Amino acid sequence: MSVSSSFGELVRFFLPLPPDFHSHGFQIGTEYASVGCLKELPNDGVRVCMMYTPPEHRKKGYASALVASIAEHAITTRKKRYCTIATDLGNPTSNAIYERVGFAPYTDFGEYHFSH
Repeated sequence: MSVSSSFGELVRFFLPLPPDFHSHGFQIGTEYASVGCLKELPNDGVRVCMMYTPPEHRKKGYASALVASIAEHAITTRKKRYCTIATDLGNPTSNAIYERVGFAPYTDFGEYHFSH
């Protein structure tokens, strides 16, 4: 299992990413077991986002390892001041992963739509 940034080529083929996103993935052989991105944020920070693990690779620790690796890479290698993650409070699986690797709840956000 290795961390690969070449996932960006695959993602950019299917889903063009803005230049402030950096893709990462865990590979097993030539297959991606888990993928995700870092998004650049103001004040020298990043957000872990767009995490996905194919069903056949779930519950094996790949997502946890990738989230931890991406966050550590952001802080130690890229020298970012902070690393955040936004998650759906209704998804206990992803929330457990994020808490297990060291993220802590900070605040809740809501989405509002206004009409004329």
